[in-house]
Amino acid sequence: MSSNALNAPKAALITITKSESFYLTDGDIVLFSLPKDNVVTAFRVDRVFLRRSSPVLEGMLALPSSKDVELYDNVPLIKLQDETEHLTMFLNALYDPGCLPWKKHDADTVRTVEGILLLANKYEADHLRKRIIDLLERDWPSELSDWDINEAELAVKAESGTFRTKNSILDPCEAIRLARKCDVPSILPAAFYYLSSIQGVSDRHLPDSLEKILSKGSGLGIAGFSLLSAEDLRCLLVGRDAILHLFRDYFREADGKVRSYIKHSNLDHEDCQRRWRRFEDGLRLEVLHYDIDPLLVMKRDTDSFEVRCLAERPCDHCLEEFFSSLSRNREILWEQLPSLFMLDS
Repeated sequence: MSSNALNAPKAALITITKSESFYLTDGDIVLFSLPKDNVVTAFRVDRVFLRRSSPVLEGMLALPSSKDVELYDNVPLIKLQDETEHLTMFLNALYDPGCLPWKKHDADTVRTVEGILLLANKYEADHLRKRIIDLLERDWPSELSDWDINEAELAVKAESGTFRTKNSILDPCEAIRLARKCDVPSILPAAFYYLSSIQGVSDRHLPDSLEKILSKGSGLGIAGFSLLSAEDLRCLLVGRDAILHLFRDYFREADGKVRSYIKHSNLDHEDCQRRWRRFEDGLRLEVLHYDIDPLLVMKRDTDSFEVRCLAERPCDHCLEEFFSSLSRNREILWEQLPSLFMLDS
């Protein structure tokens, strides 16, 4: 016997354990998970149900009636290359779709659905993939009106103290990583915009208290920046800079329309100009120097200025001209997010 043979390491012993959730007594096929720490998990399930759920599984489970088919516990055995945790969650979602997350603004949603979505993609379980994407798009919508609803809901939660720990806040970096990994491009623009509005390095992995993190910006701001690839960090930096430049252009455009309106109208020029300069200075200070969430600013000031003291207001004509211009550009900005963050390619 050669010395190599004598010194060869012994093959690791594999332990087979039955799934606590999916080892059905009436199941007619067994699935083995990928070994982890020399442990394989066995899932005993219904073959017909799985074949109906996935065209890929339909082909894999269409076993020939042959004596060569490997058996386990007296039923056919299929060895898969999927992790136990992912298989458990995937089967659970197939058998009970109601187990999927249903709450909006739940920080655990991305982490909960990742394994399910990976296998839904792999096995082409399109109905399950669609359900998960619908869930993700509630938090990261493609429509500006839905974004506004989310922002209002999150503001209420923040004021009520709902977000008490770092892990209770939505993380746009987790959403971006999932979108890249599982091919869900529809949620990327909203996630990148949300991330761009976070001021400073508010990373959930830093040892800051929640109060300190929230005090860094105007609103909820926390993310796991370390989850982003180098390319996505580049997309973020380019997009954030482009948005601020665009907003400055929008502000100047709206301001110019008001000044032109004052000049060519029958209004009290001196009074209108004085009031407008005071309003403009305050808004410019907030937007161009402190606030990096233009969508919120354009909407917030449109709404909140209506309740200010009448003595401080520019006239209704000036305000209407200014806010109608900002409102139109707000929609344009939202539509441009994919290109601003270089997501079109």
